[in-house]
Amino acid sequence: MRMRKKRGQGSTGGGPPRLARQPVLSSTEIAVLACLLQGKSHAAIIDDLKMEEGSLESHIRSILSKLDAPDRRALMELATGLTRTRSGKGQSENH
Repeated sequence: MRMRKKRGQGSTGGGPPRLARQPVLSSTEIAVLACLLQGKSHAAIIDDLKMEEGSLESHIRSILSKLDAPDRRALMELATGLTRTRSGKGQSENH
């Protein structure tokens, strides 16, 4: 019988690496990320999304954690790269 590992426990054996789960952002986190990508200030995001400053900071921390970004600059680089890839802008035309 195989024992299931608790969530968050990594493999200790020499088996194949486990694939990382895709992070799932909430609809509010997606809206916050979209505003950040548009270059909006915190004040503008708070006004647009009708939230408190503490809530905005909490959502940003959650996004950073879920996308494994060490800081906002890395988050912006990661998110910009993802949007280019999804829209096809990051692909070569010489396929």
